[in-house]
Amino acid sequence: MLHSAATGRVAVDATKVMIVNSGTTTLRHETGEVDLAAGQVVLLPPGHWYAGEPAGLVITTTAYIDTAFLEEQERWITQSSAPAPLVLSDSHRSDPTVLDVPSTVFPHVNASLQRLIDGELHHLPTLRRLSLAVDLLDILTRPVPEHSPEHPAVGSAVGTGDIKSG
Repeated sequence: MLHSAATGRVAVDATKVMIVNSGTTTLRHETGEVDLAAGQVVLLPPGHWYAGEPAGLVITTTAYIDTAFLEEQERWITQSSAPAPLVLSDSHRSDPTVLDVPSTVFPHVNASLQRLIDGELHHLPTLRRLSLAVDLLDILTRPVPEHSPEHPAVGSAVGTGDIKSG
């Protein structure tokens, strides 16, 4: 979607996944507001209203994902691998979860979300659509390599004693 004017309050029963492809916007919600910029992904819990106010021209890609499915899949997402708290089943939570996606990962997130949307539009078989949703969640919850203990720079620092383990 291409937005250049404010959008009215909207509430849906599905979890909304929105990617900011370019531009900036202020997302207003029931408990406040958050400024979003290109390269960010935001997860909006179901049943709460949100409204957008772009600062100029903003392009977003949005998908609505069945909340029951996300709650079932949450058990597979370990806190250690998630880039941000993905507490999807907390019905009292109304704040959006904003993920700052590294620029190297952003194209993969965008492509995965587009495949998910295309799958819905073309009425792909249920298992194929499920695999597309899982792919999106997998990309969003992968550890960021530069922060992972397996990253060579971190391993080297631990090996030389610059960083104490334990």
